[in-house]
Amino acid sequence: MSLLLRTLLGPSVDIQYFTGNGTWTKPTGAKLVDVLCVSPGVGGGSGRRGAPGTVRQGGGGGTSGGVSRQTIPAVSLPATVAVTCGVGSTGGAAVTTDDTNGNPPGSVAGIPKFGTYVFAGISLFPSASGGGGTGAGGLNSTPGTGMAVGSASGAASTTGLVGGNAGASLTGGAGAGGAGGGISTANVASAGGVGSNIQITNSIIQTGGVPDGALPLAAVTQPVNSGLPGHGGGGGASSITQAAQAGADGGWYGAGGGGGGASTNGFASGKGGEGAPGIVIVTTYF
Repeated sequence: MSLLLRTLLGPSVDIQYFTGNGTWTKPTGAKLVDVLCVSPGVGGGSGRRGAPGTVRQGGGGGTSGGVSRQTIPAVSLPATVAVTCGVGSTGGAAVTTDDTNGNPPGSVAGIPKFGTYVFAGISLFPSASGGGGTGAGGLNSTPGTGMAVGSASGAASTTGLVGGNAGASLTGGAGAGGAGGGISTANVASAGGVGSNIQITNSIIQTGGVPDGALPLAAVTQPVNSGLPGHGGGGGASSITQAAQAGADGGWYGAGGGGGGASTNGFASGKGGEGAPGIVIVTTYF
C-alpha cells in the first residue's frame, strides 16, 4: 500500500489469533508488533460425598490466569516466532463413591508465550483449588501473573457451610470461580459461592447455586477472538436429597470454574466447572 493511501485510509494492520500452538511469521514492511497473552483459567474442584452427621465440603473454586501485553519494534524480532497458548483445565469429576473427598481439577496445559518476548503466568498452585474434604482439598489458589493479575478463587468452607466467594479482579484480569456449597454436621445444605466479576462489567455478579433450587449463574463469556477477560463461574450448591449441583464454567477468556457442591452418601457430588481457554493475539502495524 502506498504512503498516500495509508494516509487516507489509516494505518494498515495484520492480526493473527492463536488458540493453540503455532508460528508467527513477520509480515513484510512491519513496523510495530503488539502482543496480547491471556492465560487460561483453572477448573473448580468437585464436592465431597459423605455420611450424614459429618462435614461435607464443597469443591474449591478455580483461579484465573494472568494477562500481559507488550509492543515491540518489528526490527527487534526475527522472521518467525514460536507461539504457545495454554488450554484451560477441566473441572474435578463428580464423586460417585460413598465417603470420598472431591476430585481436584486437571492441570493447565501450557503457558501462553510469544517466543521469549512476552508471556502471561498461569496459577502457581492449580491443585490447591481441588475438591472438598480435609487436607489440601478445598483451599483457594494463587492467581496467574502478568501485567494484569488474575483473581484468587473461593475457598470451600471447613465447616460445610456456604462456599467462599472469589476475590475481586482489580487490575483487569479475568475472574475466578466461587467454591461449592458444603453440608454441615447438622445436615444443612448450603449455597455455592459467588464467582468474581471484572471491573469493565462490574454490574454482573456470578451468583452461586441454591440448594435444590436455582443453578449457579452462567459466567459472562466475551466475544470470540476478542481477548477480553471473562468472569469466574459461580459455585454449585450442595444437597442432602439429590445429586449436588456442578460449578459453572469460567467465562472466555482466562476465567476459573466454580467448585461443585457436596452431597450425602447415595447421591453424586457436584462436578467442578471448566477453566476457560487462553489466547495469544499478535497485531502488526505497518
